Amino acid sequence: MEKLTPGIKLGQWLMQKWKEISGARPFVLEGIQSVEAAIKAHELSCDSRAVTNHARRQVDGSV
Repeated sequence: MEKLTPGIKLGQWLMQKWKEISGARPFVLEGIQSVEAAIKAHELSCDSRAVTNHARRQVDGSV
């Protein structure tokens, strides 16, 4: 795929397509469980990353 978009990384190309399809809504990646996954999300130009744990639902309800 990178050969089809010279000079643009695949992650950047996907994010541009997401912006076109979604009407420029942000792309949020949730459920990251490792440093490697967070780095990959950054490389793919995700607008936001969320690290979750098993108790999140209880914490969300208490705020």
